[in-house]
Amino acid sequence: MNFLNEAAAAPFTPDEIARLGQRGDGDAAGGECIMPAPPEAGPLPAFKKDGRKADHAFEYRGSDGGLLGYVLRWDAREGHRKEFSPATCWRDGGGKASWQLKTWPGKRPLFGLDHLAARPDAIVLLVEGEKKVRAIELGPLADAFTWAKHPVIGISWPGGSNAVKHADFSPLAGRDVIVLPDNDQPGEAAADALVDVLGKVGLKRLRRWRAPTQARDKWDIADELPDGITPEAMVETMLKAPDVGVRLVKTLQEFLDGFVPPDYLLDGILQRRFVYALTAQTGHGKTALALLIARIIGGSDPKATLGKHGTEKGQVVYFAGENPDDLRMRVLGDEHLHNDDRARISFIPGTFSIEAMRARIEAELKMLGGVDLVIVDTSAAYFNGKDELSNTEMGAHARMLRTLTTLPGGPCVLVLCHPVKHVTEPSQLLPRGGGAFLAEVDGNITLWKHDGTLLDLHHTDKLRGPGFDPISLRLETVTTTRLMDKKGRVIPTVRAVWISDAETERATEDARSDEDTLLKAMLIPGQSIANLANACRWLTSKGEPHKSKVDRTMKRLATDKLVTKKRDAWMLTDAGKKAAEAAATNGARRDREASRYPT
Repeated sequence: MNFLNEAAAAPFTPDEIARLGQRGDGDAAGGECIMPAPPEAGPLPAFKKDGRKADHAFEYRGSDGGLLGYVLRWDAREGHRKEFSPATCWRDGGGKASWQLKTWPGKRPLFGLDHLAARPDAIVLLVEGEKKVRAIELGPLADAFTWAKHPVIGISWPGGSNAVKHADFSPLAGRDVIVLPDNDQPGEAAADALVDVLGKVGLKRLRRWRAPTQARDKWDIADELPDGITPEAMVETMLKAPDVGVRLVKTLQEFLDGFVPPDYLLDGILQRRFVYALTAQTGHGKTALALLIARIIGGSDPKATLGKHGTEKGQVVYFAGENPDDLRMRVLGDEHLHNDDRARISFIPGTFSIEAMRARIEAELKMLGGVDLVIVDTSAAYFNGKDELSNTEMGAHARMLRTLTTLPGGPCVLVLCHPVKHVTEPSQLLPRGGGAFLAEVDGNITLWKHDGTLLDLHHTDKLRGPGFDPISLRLETVTTTRLMDKKGRVIPTVRAVWISDAETERATEDARSDEDTLLKAMLIPGQSIANLANACRWLTSKGEPHKSKVDRTMKRLATDKLVTKKRDAWMLTDAGKKAAEAAATNGARRDREASRYPT
């Protein structure tokens, strides 16, 4: 899609440049060029060429918004060649102001100076011709530029590729500039001239981009994209163009000027446009935590936080690849979530190639107005390689997941990951794929379950940012009449909730008390799980032995190597016997003290 045809936007020829300069630089007819144009000059007249009105009139405005003039273009059509002319305001000897088809005397102003002044932090995309400036705002790449990591503006100069030397580029001093030439020899020649001129202006940074090999000859950014390239990918190559013509050694202030403040979505934990691994063992609450974060960010409660960590509200998109049915049960079980009609949380169920579906995903996310948080459940579900132990394949997979940060809205991406094998403590929680995967993400957030239902949320050494203190959560069993089997029986599920330090301490004490109780009961060997539950006085609401509580507590004791299993029977280890005897002694002492000093 072109917003002006090629003939209308073609660069001026050397002959045209010469004539353009002669008409404005001379002063044979007398008079003075007035900038900005005063109100008495009136609107621009309908100048004609061969009886035709101009097809396009591009306004040139100064940094204060004042009108400096126009560039008019007449398209090449119906047997007429392309025509052009600047239109500037002049005051004659009698003091009368009027518009005339003359260029500016001396150095000519840039197109877009008003936008340049209004957006001092934006990256300047220096393009050849006014139509490309408009294309940055309205063309095929417009949405991708809007959602890019850094804001951008388009700037051009009058006269095209052969008129670089006639323009005044001094307003670009101190700015970050990327030169985007047309994909042809004149465009490259203009880029060479621009690099030479801009090297003397005092830019903050100068970069030069080249069109990809798939682009046809004479392609420019107002044209339809080459086959196989998405708008976001094209814009990313532009914003990563290599530096040219600027000092390698930076002053202290220049170095500090390059600082980009963190943009947190979840304060102190998750930054926008960053990709994080959330690593935990199976059954340790990854999905429950992911839904909690989704509710905090995408839910309608403006006061929702994760403990002391505040959030920005936004759109959440959850890639439900590993087990969509289980995820549906979790959502149904979370009353806060499924009763929130205003929640901005959407789901993409099923596994698929993210790369193959990229265009469709982008199109639908644009309809949502962009996305702030993407949750990928899990990394393994969307792995298209053959071997998760391959460093090469896992590195490529992580880089693919990073591309999700360039989706409309510049989201944070949280990838749920299974850990490497044989993990026995939180510090060993590394995402599957090891160093190759870890090197490509911005942080490895970990989740560790202990004492039955308690979770510790923290991170390994790999985290870009200052880090955060461990956060305590608890897994709660929840039931609802919306979650039942076909026989009408309620199905329990779990959700994660934040708990305070005091609650964590109480829960830890309760868990330790349960462990001591079971250890003491096991001093009598050979008991069944049901008998142990009765010995501990652990009964269900129906008065039956609470065997599942025994099982959970036993697994914690096994982790601490206090019990072991032989021939399907649990028994105390040597360390477990000592712990059980100590628990029995301490319990007896507390009982004696309680009887002596009743409350």
